[in-house]
Amino acid sequence: MAMIETTRTAPFGAESILKGTNFVEDILNEARARVHAYRIHKELIALPAKQLSDIGLGEKDLGSYSLEIARRAL
Repeated sequence: MAMIETTRTAPFGAESILKGTNFVEDILNEARARVHAYRIHKELIALPAKQLSDIGLGEKDLGSYSLEIARRAL
């Protein structure tokens, strides 16, 4: 049970503004993740194939692995 009962509604357009803001934030976060993934991919591609196999990565996995790591970091 709420201690304070409110009868006021949200201002006109507040929900639309919130959805628009969340949409823009999602786009910016995805762009940041892509830039971060590109940097990770660049570092991993510089490693020799032997080192990549030692850590359990193949050359085909680098793109998806880089993007996964970048998304987790944000």
